[in-house]
Amino acid sequence: MNETLIGMRIGSPLLIAYSDPVLPGYGHYLYDHEGVPVRRVDHIINGIFVGFMNSLQTSTIFGGEPNGHFKAIDPQYVPLIRMSNTVFGQGDTDPQSIISEVKDGYYFQGHSVPSIAESRENFRISARKV
Repeated sequence: MNETLIGMRIGSPLLIAYSDPVLPGYGHYLYDHEGVPVRRVDHIINGIFVGFMNSLQTSTIFGGEPNGHFKAIDPQYVPLIRMSNTVFGQGDTDPQSIISEVKDGYYFQGHSVPSIAESRENFRISARKV
């Protein structure tokens, strides 16, 4: 069994998702709290899970290079692997074509400040049309 799901289909072939701390926004930074320079991390390419954010420790455990996602919200907190700017990538399919195929779902537009409870069981995500 593949415990990390790397290489497995987890979504539509139209789905592209990545995290990039260099992009402007709430999750912008250039180095994480281990001093690792940040880089874009592709998560899903054409519906296939290809990678995840990591730290020096988790990159050693799971393989790969650290990618600069180990952050603390304030100096008194222990750093965690945290989202930066996570994006659904633009494909070449007409958005109206995709929306017209949805029988039951949600359409998000706008934004709000994202947050997560310190206990990690409750979180809120935001959407922003750019």
